[in-house]
Amino acid sequence: MNEKTKILIVDDEPVNLDFFSLMLGKLGFQVLTAQDGEQALEIITENLPDLIILDNVMPKMSGWQITRLLKTDDSYREYSDIPIIMFSAMDNVQDKVEGFELGVEDYI
Repeated sequence: MNEKTKILIVDDEPVNLDFFSLMLGKLGFQVLTAQDGEQALEIITENLPDLIILDNVMPKMSGWQITRLLKTDDSYREYSDIPIIMFSAMDNVQDKVEGFELGVEDYI
């Protein structure tokens, strides 16, 4: 069975979700989307994505909060190895350092 790699895109901006879905879908990935952190956690626990591309600034739950839960909370231990790439308009070095300390693999 040839299963596609699942990538979860989390962003509250529909244009970003559409862009990533289109581009990654064309590259052969199965793309899952969520518009906020709560929806993202539901999708993660139901679909176990191979990669999460995560916006930092969102309603209900920030990218930091999601990352912190996935990487450090015992109730999400089985999801802690999912790589996270954070994307953000913020270009503050301290924000990036904090993200790497939480377990983010990279930034866009």
